[in-house]
Amino acid sequence: DGSGGARNTSAYIPALPTPGTANGGTAEPTEPVSIAEARSVADGTTITISGVLTVSDQFAGSAYIQDATGGIAVFDQSVHGDGTFQIGDSITLTGTRSAFNNQVQISPVTLVTGHGPANNPIEPVEISLAEMGNHPGELVRISGVSFPVPGDMLFGNSNYILTDTAG
Repeated sequence: DGSGGARNTSAYIPALPTPGTANGGTAEPTEPVSIAEARSVADGTTITISGVLTVSDQFAGSAYIQDATGGIAVFDQSVHGDGTFQIGDSITLTGTRSAFNNQVQISPVTLVTGHGPANNPIEPVEISLAEMGNHPGELVRISGVSFPVPGDMLFGNSNYILTDTAG
């Protein structure tokens, strides 16, 4: 009703939520865990992981980070925004394990440290189409597939029916 008078909003600063910390604080890094372990903890758990970026912002959405145990999506501008990091960069991040549309991800990220290009870059594992479900968030190369119109262009935000020819 306006009875409280005008509000002074000159000091207001929009910021990402920082669960488990005071306003404006940052979550302290936890003891680092493998990405496989990070994928298995409950939503809302703060975790620290290290790995190599396999996707930075090429999909105009999530970035992906991978270590020797698996891969995971990272949805936070501090990782996939403004070209801060590139494919092949080694990073350590602390954030909250969450899920979106059944995709396990780290979001939000409260701390990220870049270590430059990785000493051991991620090489895609060659798999069949039937094995896709066993490699969530990982960089893979799918062998033995056929497209409806071989050589045709592929577009983002589209669905394509692939045929498994590895049979």
